[in-house]
Amino acid sequence: MLRELVEYAERHGLNVTPGLKSKSCDYVIVLTDDGRFVDVTKEERVFGVCPHLEQPELVSGSSTKSQFLLDKLSTVTCYKAKGKDEEKHDYFVYLLKEASVIEPMLLKCAQVVEDKEQLELINEKLSLLKAKATDSVTFRVGSVYPVELTTWHEWWNEYRAFLKSQKPAAKRAKEADSQAMICLMSGRLTVPEKTHPKVNLASVGGQSTGSSLISFDKDAFRSYDLDQSWNAACSPESTAAYTSALSHLTENSRLRVGNNLIVYWYKEQVSKEYDLLDLDAFGDDDEVSATQQVRKILEDLREGNLPSLVHNMYYIMQISANGGRIMVRDWLFGDFSELIENIHKWFEDTQIVGSYGTGLRGGFKFSAAVLRLVPYRPQEKNPLETLSRASDTVPMVVSNLYRSIVTGTSFPDNLASSTLAHIRSKVYRNDSDRRSANLDDISCALLKAWLVRNRKDNGGVGVDVGLNPNHPAAAYQVGRLMAVLDDIQYSALGDVGADVVQKFYATASTAPALVVGRIVKMAQYHLGKLSPGLAYYYEKTLAEIFSKITDVPKTLSLEEQALFALGFYQQKAELLKGKVQNKKETEQKEEE
Repeated sequence: MLRELVEYAERHGLNVTPGLKSKSCDYVIVLTDDGRFVDVTKEERVFGVCPHLEQPELVSGSSTKSQFLLDKLSTVTCYKAKGKDEEKHDYFVYLLKEASVIEPMLLKCAQVVEDKEQLELINEKLSLLKAKATDSVTFRVGSVYPVELTTWHEWWNEYRAFLKSQKPAAKRAKEADSQAMICLMSGRLTVPEKTHPKVNLASVGGQSTGSSLISFDKDAFRSYDLDQSWNAACSPESTAAYTSALSHLTENSRLRVGNNLIVYWYKEQVSKEYDLLDLDAFGDDDEVSATQQVRKILEDLREGNLPSLVHNMYYIMQISANGGRIMVRDWLFGDFSELIENIHKWFEDTQIVGSYGTGLRGGFKFSAAVLRLVPYRPQEKNPLETLSRASDTVPMVVSNLYRSIVTGTSFPDNLASSTLAHIRSKVYRNDSDRRSANLDDISCALLKAWLVRNRKDNGGVGVDVGLNPNHPAAAYQVGRLMAVLDDIQYSALGDVGADVVQKFYATASTAPALVVGRIVKMAQYHLGKLSPGLAYYYEKTLAEIFSKITDVPKTLSLEEQALFALGFYQQKAELLKGKVQNKKETEQKEEE
């Protein structure tokens, strides 16, 4: 895994020099060429090569230190300064003056931020811009950003070497005994880094100062009396490379799976149209387009039209953080051709008839599936709220779902139980359009995929894309029965508030024998209110369904509950399809 990260850094030309890293900036203090303060501007940009001190370097020695050239506003301008911010400010100015011997431009920056009158003007502007003390800032002198210059690099390396030399003599002597080691990544003899640079994973549980991938602080892990990161010896260059790669990947990742962040890359870069791993972007917003696109890629691959992709590889890390430590929750890699097969399989397995009996659903976004893993809440108008709730309550379900999609393996059983809970919670709603609607189509597509894959691995019974009147499972047929009984009630009485589905679906989907007889008796009363032709149609449909049911089950297993939901959904889709067609025919006749 580390080797692949290093290769990623090399292929993408990322900075791999120790003491330098990519940093983002929020504000820029603008000076004229001769050093006069002009303005403070909000410029959200990333500088690929910035000076950076790790935490052990910041706390070395007795003085309070700061970063160089780019740091927090509270440090650079004393904006809303607290605690030791003023001491850090003094050190920031000191570094600028020391480095100005090599790069004179930095003296102009130092003179501005040590002048109290200039600082007052700068901070007044920052207040108008509603800046935060923790926002970052750097300088621009004329058209030049000093942080982008290379003139100060040699001085910076000497300064970092000086910080390391400040350790007590006894401690340096002890460390020197263990300095010559083999680097895990390069295989070369090296003086390994004792502490590794940190990566910002605050969004998934990390510290604001960053978290480390490699570190040891417990006696049980200190083999041969090796402290901190010497248990996994890495040269400064290798350390800088893998942390630069991980930082670059996390900064550009937008895909969350539960409480984990997904970072992925390919051995050889692929164009956007072949980027299959971002399941929330692939195919844009069109499900049909996504399905057709992955099918076309698969056909081209099988016909030998994509030779550059055949030997490509994909790499996926699911990571989170626990304070100062990065937790690798999952690590996947494989052939790109296998990935295409598996994504195509996901689209095929989730393909299902539309809720109104026309067209097919499938190829929906991963986030749409995640929304169906928690109970429905009408008050949650923003999908991000629901996604956050899913991340908090069913993180392993979300994580395992993504893994199953990518690897083409069976879905976990808790996918079905979570989806069924979502369906039951949604049928209780009393919206004005509930009566004319079917069950949630994406939820039923997930249940279909779960059944299809479990049939191959666990001997379960699968389902078709659309209605299967001859399905052998009693649970499926009882689901069909429930859909027809619901339709009979609505045809006879219209909108009656709490209908058959709202009253009885939850019980019928788990213990149908308790309520089916009662609903059938109610239906006999409703049939009497219908026209003879419509009543005959329903009676014929009920007879056909009952002919497939030997005995109404007392209780339903998880698999049978899924079949019940699909029987209901597909039968309802068939009924709605007929109504839509009849409505179109009536409208056409009226026009004629």
